[in-house]
Amino acid sequence: EGCQINGTVINSVLSGGVVIEAGAIVKDAVIMEDVVVKSGAKVYSAIVDSDTVVESKATVGVENADKSDIAIVAKGTVVSPAKRK
Repeated sequence: EGCQINGTVINSVLSGGVVIEAGAIVKDAVIMEDVVVKSGAKVYSAIVDSDTVVESKATVGVENADKSDIAIVAKGTVVSPAKRK
């Protein structure tokens, strides 16, 4: 099983069935099976469990985080962009 990578993946591990859409960034992350990172989404210093969708313009984690700040996303989660007040 392969991955579809149309975005940017840096220093990360991807499991089978992962889709990284154009314009998405995945950096310093572990992405489990069947995860979709939509266009414009960002995943930094994170472990993302299987069957998860990171929606367009959503951000998971903090870029260049240290080991104590690793973001963890549970299986089957839909990560939406933060709403501005």
